[in-house]
Amino acid sequence: TALSAYDILTRHPWAANLILAVAEVTPARLRYMDGILGTLRQAGFSESQTDHGYHALESHIMGFTLWEVNMNVGSADDLKALAAGFLEHLPVDEYPWVAEHVHQHLKPRRADDEGEFAFGLDLILDGLERMRSASQAGNGPSSKTGRSRAARSGSEKISGAAKRTSKRTSNRQAKGRRST
Repeated sequence: TALSAYDILTRHPWAANLILAVAEVTPARLRYMDGILGTLRQAGFSESQTDHGYHALESHIMGFTLWEVNMNVGSADDLKALAAGFLEHLPVDEYPWVAEHVHQHLKPRRADDEGEFAFGLDLILDGLERMRSASQAGNGPSSKTGRSRAARSGSEKISGAAKRTSKRTSNRQAKGRRST
């Protein structure tokens, strides 16, 4: 499963890099891949949906694990010191959301918070379930992109937010050039 793969890879940080660097696919890797692919097919996903689902899951497992093991900042006290030093030099008026995000990392987590990996995994699994349900109901994903109308709409919202952020940044930079 995704959680057990993540658990193993975080306990053995060198393993994710090794898995991705191996030129030959080992029998263990084939069993792992076949297990995920078979689970998706047996759950009613089409071949195309299984392809997308497998790669979304695998990207999350490997990508998140590589990110986490390479971002090891030490203890909670080390993280607080690192964050304090970072915030000292961060122009908060230019990057208010980054500052807020750093502060969020310093807050205690709720007891029921399973962490970022589980959160991302839940998002992927919920999206796969919606895609499968829509496909079975005849409201399937677009054949070109493999994404439902709802997913495209969400992407458009994200794209719009990115454009607004980019425009604010450009305006701030222009304002800074005028004042110099």
